[in-house]
Amino acid sequence: MSKIKIIKLIDITRFSSLDIESKRRFNEISKQHKEDFNKLVDKLSIKNANIDWWINSLASRNLLNSDLYESLCFILLVKDYINEGFIIEKIIVNKKSLIKIIKKITNNKTQIKLIHKNFYDRYLFYKYLFLIFQFFKRNYQFLICKFLIKKVSNPNDLTLIHTFAIPNFYNKDRYFNNFIKNIDHEYLQNVYFIPTLINLKISKVYHAYKNLSKFYNHKLFSKEKYLSFFDLIKAIFYFNKIKKIKISQTFYANIDISDLLSEESFNFKSINISIESMLNYFFIKNLYKSNYKIKSFIGWWENLQIDKSYYFSLNKFYPNTNTSGYLGYSPRNMELQLQVTDSEINFNVVPKNIFVIGDKIKDKYYLNNNKNINIQVAPAFRYSYLRNLRIKRSNNEYTNMLISLPVSIKHSIYILDMLLKLNNKINYKKFNYTIKPHPLINIKKLLKIYENKLPNNYSFTQEPLLNFFEDSDIVISSMSIVLLEAMSLGIPVIEINRDEPFDLSGIPHHINPLIWEKINNYDELEKSIEKFTHQKISCIDQYQQIGNEILKNYFEPINRDKIYKLLDIKN
Repeated sequence: MSKIKIIKLIDITRFSSLDIESKRRFNEISKQHKEDFNKLVDKLSIKNANIDWWINSLASRNLLNSDLYESLCFILLVKDYINEGFIIEKIIVNKKSLIKIIKKITNNKTQIKLIHKNFYDRYLFYKYLFLIFQFFKRNYQFLICKFLIKKVSNPNDLTLIHTFAIPNFYNKDRYFNNFIKNIDHEYLQNVYFIPTLINLKISKVYHAYKNLSKFYNHKLFSKEKYLSFFDLIKAIFYFNKIKKIKISQTFYANIDISDLLSEESFNFKSINISIESMLNYFFIKNLYKSNYKIKSFIGWWENLQIDKSYYFSLNKFYPNTNTSGYLGYSPRNMELQLQVTDSEINFNVVPKNIFVIGDKIKDKYYLNNNKNINIQVAPAFRYSYLRNLRIKRSNNEYTNMLISLPVSIKHSIYILDMLLKLNNKINYKKFNYTIKPHPLINIKKLLKIYENKLPNNYSFTQEPLLNFFEDSDIVISSMSIVLLEAMSLGIPVIEINRDEPFDLSGIPHHINPLIWEKINNYDELEKSIEKFTHQKISCIDQYQQIGNEILKNYFEPINRDKIYKLLDIKN
C-alpha cells in the first residue's frame, strides 16, 4: 500500500514560508504559463477595451502592482499537488475568491483560512478615507501648480515628452538626462516635458513644483494646469466605475476564475495609479478641446496603466500625432506587461514606435514577439555617464563593496542583515561597505532600524552611484539594473535572490558568469565574495572585455541623429 503524501500547510500569503519543492514547482508554473496568462488578459481586453478597462490593474499584467498572476500560479500549484494524490491539510489565502476556487479543487477536504494583507481589503471605510485624502491632496497640488506654473503660450506643433519626477530628483532629470544638451536650439522651441510626480508627500508639493519649475524653466508643461475640479472628481471616483467592467464566466486551465477576476478588478493596491491614469486621459482631452496641436509625443514607456492612458487618449483625440514609447532601461525577467498583446495594438493603447536602448534588447526581448510593432534603438540617456568613468584597480588589502538597496524596506533589511553577519568574521574587517538606499526609501527609517548596529566600515550615502563605481571592487544588489551598469564598467556583481515569487532579475542570462553570480543565502554570498576578492586583480582584463560588450549591446551612446529620429525631426 502506497504511503499517503501529506502537506501540512501552503501559505499563499507568504511565498517565503513554502518548502523548497513547492517553490521549485511554483517557479516552473510561473515560467510555463506566461503566454497563457497574456492570452487570458488579451481575451478579456477585447470585451472591454475602454479607458476604464485599460487603467485597471486587471489589464496591467504588471507583477509588482497586481498579484493576479501570482494567485493563478498558486491555484495551479494546489491543483498539481491534488492531481498527484497529495493531501493538503491547511491553505492560507488572501482573497475571498480563492476560498471557493480551492474548495472545489480539493473537494472540500482542506481547511482554508483567509488573511487580509492590509486594512484596505478589510474595511471599506478606509478605502473611502484614502480617496478623500487623495481628493484634498490633489486639489492642493492643482492650486500650487496653477499658482507657480505658466501655461504654454504657443499651442502649435508641440512635442511633448512624458517623464517622472521622484523625491530628491525635482531639480534634475533622472530619465532623459543629457537629452536637451544634444539638440540644436532651433528644434527646441516647441519641446516640453510633462512630469508625473511619484511618492509626492502633501508637505512637499510646493517644494516639488518650485524645483521643477526652476529646473525645466519654460520647458515645463504641467498637466495639472489643464485639469479642472470636475476632472479630479471624476478621476477620484473611478473606483465606482469598476462595476461597468464586463467579466463573464472565465475558465483558466479548466478552473472557473470569474470571481478572482472580479475581485482583482477592485484591487485597491493600484487605485492611485488608476486615478493618475484617468487624469492623463482628461488632460489630453482638454488639450484637444483647447485646440492645442501635438505633433509628436514621447513617453517613458513600460506599458503600464499610466502609459496606456496616454496612448489611448492620444490615438483617440490626436490620431495623426506621431507617438513613441521610450523603454529607457534593460528589462528584467518576467516583466510580462512588456509583451505587447494583439488587443493593445488593435485598440491603440501602445505607441506607434517603441525605442529601446540597446541592440540586444531590440533583438531578444519581449517586444520582438509581436511583429506589428516598429522597434528602434535610441540613446541610453540615463546611462550616458558610463562611458566617462574609469575604474581604479588597486592591489591593497582592503576591498570596497558598493551595496545598492532595492525599493522595499523589507528586502533592504534582508540584504543588510546578511552583510552584517559577514562582518562578524575577522577576514571581513578589511572590507569597506558603501550603502546606497533606493531614492524612494525613507533613509531615516532605515537608519533608525540600524542605529548603533553598524560597524565603522559601513556608511550610508544619498549621493549618485556614479560617484562610487570608480572605486568599487564588488557591487551587490537585488532586482536592479544597477548590476548591469556595474558590469558594463568591468565590475563584478552579486545578485541576491529575494525569497519572493517570480524571477525579476535584471541580468540577462547569456552574460559571462565570470563577472556575476546569483546567490540565495548567506553561505553562497560568502563564497561569491571570496571568489571575486581573490580574482579582483587577475581577472581585470577579462572583466573589462565583458564590460565593453555589455556597454556596446545594452547602452547605446548619445547620438544626435538617433535623438532626432526619436523626436521625429527630419534633419
